[in-house]
Amino acid sequence: MAWRGKLSQNLKELRVLLCQSSPSSASTRAFVEKNYKDLKSANPKLPILIRECRGIEPQLWLSLHFLTIYYVYRRWFKTWVLRGAFDWKV
Repeated sequence: MAWRGKLSQNLKELRVLLCQSSPSSASTRAFVEKNYKDLKSANPKLPILIRECRGIEPQLWLSLHFLTIYYVYRRWFKTWVLRGAFDWKV
């Protein structure tokens, strides 16, 4: 997908928080396992931080180039991951 290579143009940092064992984080873990390698190879200078914390709901944090950090609501992120994620044009 073409969006993977364009992430570093718009983002300063991408953080994913998830639980390593809970069912609520299963789709997020699957997304990370499926896409991390391609994301990192297409954006080698973009920090992609994956943080595991027992019992936490999945969260996505985006840091943009103008130093604003956005928290993407966890339920929206879960739905977003289940739909295939990042289907927009960056």
